[in-house]
Amino acid sequence: KYYCDLASPPEYAVLIKGKWGTGKTWFIKNLIKDLNALNIKSLHISLYGITTFDEIEMEFFRQLHPVLSSKKMAGKVLKGILKTTLKIDLGKDEAIINSSIPDIDLPDYLKNTENFVLIFDDIERCGIPICNLLGYINHFVEHDGYKVILLANEEEVLEKDNNHLSYERIKEKLIGKTFEIIPEVDIALEAFISLSSSAKNRKILEAQ
Repeated sequence: KYYCDLASPPEYAVLIKGKWGTGKTWFIKNLIKDLNALNIKSLHISLYGITTFDEIEMEFFRQLHPVLSSKKMAGKVLKGILKTTLKIDLGKDEAIINSSIPDIDLPDYLKNTENFVLIFDDIERCGIPICNLLGYINHFVEHDGYKVILLANEEEVLEKDNNHLSYERIKEKLIGKTFEIIPEVDIALEAFISLSSSAKNRKILEAQ
């Protein structure tokens, strides 16, 4: 919460790592509730199965503009609106896209994402090569001043990455703080025992 509430761009991202099933997504959903109470907005996207940057940007667009995204609008128009909301660099296509953007008068709250926190979940399940993905995310942090939180099973990331040195180098550039979520098995077991309505089940759990 301290990181997300910083007044100035921190110029680094935060990594929350942990094995599958340790509760990373549960943790981040509770954090989002806390951020909402502090009037800090966020965009939370799962990268599971995503294979292109366009898919990431379309998911951002869907969350920012649910009404507009429900209409069958041309891809160039959607990208043009994304350019104004998330300051995404459109590169060589920018001139073409600019000429195709209609005069849509978006309300200010849809144009200004200055205080948004970008949350990228399921990093290891993304179909984009990890170094390309982190380079893309780094643009939001380094050039646009966004606060970014990454959630990943780092063991799986390293297993997928053929060149660990490349991952470590770009991680060092992008990630400023890393936290690891470790499940509290004893506390969970005590809860299961207390909630069990069957004496037989309680006995089996207590024996573990």
